Amino acid sequence: MMKNPADTASPCEDHDITAKAAEWYLRLREEDCSSEERDAFDTWLASSAEHEREYNKMLKIWELSERLVPTAAKEPPAALQIHHRQRPASSIAVFSAIQWLPTTWRSALTSLIVVAFVGYGGWMLNWIPNDYRYYASGQERRQVTLPDGTHVELNLRTRIHYTNYRDRRQATLFGSGEAFFEVSHDQAHPFRVAAGAGTIQVTGTEFNVWKYQDSVSVTVSDGSVKVSSSGMEADLLPGMQAEYGAALKQPLVRSADMRTALAWRSGSLVFDDLTLAEAAPQINRYLDHPIILADSAVASMRIGGIYRTHNIKALVTALPDILPIAMRKRFNGSLVLSECADCRASPH
Repeated sequence: MMKNPADTASPCEDHDITAKAAEWYLRLREEDCSSEERDAFDTWLASSAEHEREYNKMLKIWELSERLVPTAAKEPPAALQIHHRQRPASSIAVFSAIQWLPTTWRSALTSLIVVAFVGYGGWMLNWIPNDYRYYASGQERRQVTLPDGTHVELNLRTRIHYTNYRDRRQATLFGSGEAFFEVSHDQAHPFRVAAGAGTIQVTGTEFNVWKYQDSVSVTVSDGSVKVSSSGMEADLLPGMQAEYGAALKQPLVRSADMRTALAWRSGSLVFDDLTLAEAAPQINRYLDHPIILADSAVASMRIGGIYRTHNIKALVTALPDILPIAMRKRFNGSLVLSECADCRASPH
């Protein structure tokens, strides 16, 4: 079912930009933040003046708190600490009382209170998460459990980060990659996946997200999800799949072939009489360097079979034996496939 929200920008859209700004701030400060992620951040920042405004706002919030961390100072007397615990006061009263303290105590306590207010305010406004985690897989699939109890299976070369906000939980899929989510149910605290130019929102369900370049495919195996992209929304039920990306004006909804969509979880790649144009993105996610189709003649050739994901290079090497194509290697390692009129491919 497809529906079109209001044409004007909604508070939710502004909210998403602010959340993304906070996530980028945290990720850029991680030691393992890659050059690809930094390039992706530069692209995101340059794509909209609103993105830049929100990120600068986030910088001010965090830099204020960092700047106000006090230098070493003596602890206030125990009697003073007990007094404040026994007689809670408003923020105005607290700051007034601080003025009577010695300079070193006053500076330390003022800084700590401001830092607390900044952090708490950011949390209450859903700008700043109280938990941030980063997960990545390499040449092997990986299973992780998020702090909220959600189980995630990562396909090869997949990177996500998880942030917990007051009003939601969010996982962000970086670059190209694939993940299967079994979301821990929490009606009051929905779970979102940000991938490409859209989001997937659930409260508790099982679904697969595959991102390749700027194209994203979402497949639901249990429960329901809401896919939002380009101002459009699609509600998916089990057995349904939605695709969105730069080439699509709205999410494309269709019935899913669950056997092929989830075959990667058992280490398989299933081609059911696909064109090379359809198969190439799935092959490329397992290669260090992509295959490139030279023309429409090659793109329209068809391939079938079941292959092991840990040995896709063997499939690529065998393509000239399966189809009438020639293979040429570029200086950057990518392989160009072109039609070979003189080739006599064996039947497959």
